[in-house]
Amino acid sequence: MACSVTGGCGSGDASTPASSKVTSVGASVTPRPELELVVPAVSSETSSSNMELILIQPGKFLMGSSEGDYRSQPQEHPIHIVEIKAPFYLGKYEVTQDQYRAVMGKNPSWFSAEGTGKKEVEGIDTSQFPVESLSWYEALEYLNGLSRVEGLPPYYTLEEIELREYPRENIEEPKLAIATAKVTINGGPGYRLPTEEEWEYACRAGTETAWCFGDTDAVLDEYAVTGYLNSGQRAHEKGERKPNPLGLFDIHGNVAEFCSNAYSEEAYRTSQETDESVPATHRVIRGGSWFNGPLLARCAARNGEPVGFPKNYVGLRVARSVAEVPTGTE
Repeated sequence: MACSVTGGCGSGDASTPASSKVTSVGASVTPRPELELVVPAVSSETSSSNMELILIQPGKFLMGSSEGDYRSQPQEHPIHIVEIKAPFYLGKYEVTQDQYRAVMGKNPSWFSAEGTGKKEVEGIDTSQFPVESLSWYEALEYLNGLSRVEGLPPYYTLEEIELREYPRENIEEPKLAIATAKVTINGGPGYRLPTEEEWEYACRAGTETAWCFGDTDAVLDEYAVTGYLNSGQRAHEKGERKPNPLGLFDIHGNVAEFCSNAYSEEAYRTSQETDESVPATHRVIRGGSWFNGPLLARCAARNGEPVGFPKNYVGLRVARSVAEVPTGTE
């Protein structure tokens, strides 16, 4: 859900993750308001399918970029305060090719032994590379499949699915991808995509700087795989670089990550419902990638990608809402 910097956020409903029912508690931040920023409390656990998760506690943070920041883009303005109201789980790593294949029985990735980019990774085991080259809808299908594997109710229902061959330069064989579908949010504790509010909150980890480690990219090589720096123009194995303060690896770079929100350049200036059930041609991606330069790996950097057009620099990180314990139970 995108926040309005003038009228707050929509109140949401039962199908919206509690943690994404965010509230804008201030207008455009000029001058900077007093806000006690702390690193959110976290704990880690491993799910029954060996998905490593970080439990992130709620809090407030400054979202977006100042219009005075020369590195920022208009879609990141204005900076505003957001409150994450409930704890949520986020994957410690981006979903790997092995994890995707274990659930879906296939690997769509460009950078794999079966992929179109196999020459770039010849002789390299890519099983622990992040999965990529899947559409936004296929990310939802994977998350539903993972929920079923773990005995959780699927968070989404996809209906009226339409497959389409997608084009790509120098592609050897056209591939089918889910181009359109009607999405219904079932809610519950099943796996889902993070909202972009959750994503930036977790990425920042209590900081206000351009990257989680500071305002200069002098040490970016230690934290991120990005284009024009160290990627060699391909994805890399998960976790090669340092994690952010919450223990999240590749939150900057490697592959960009789908979020649930519909993409709009005016999202921070207007009040609108943007969850998965809202039809949209583009969805938010975050984090930058092996393909993009360091500026797109900033905490506040946000862009949109077509929902039905897989890209070899876009993947996903899982999220889950924390199941509420019924009153009177232990």
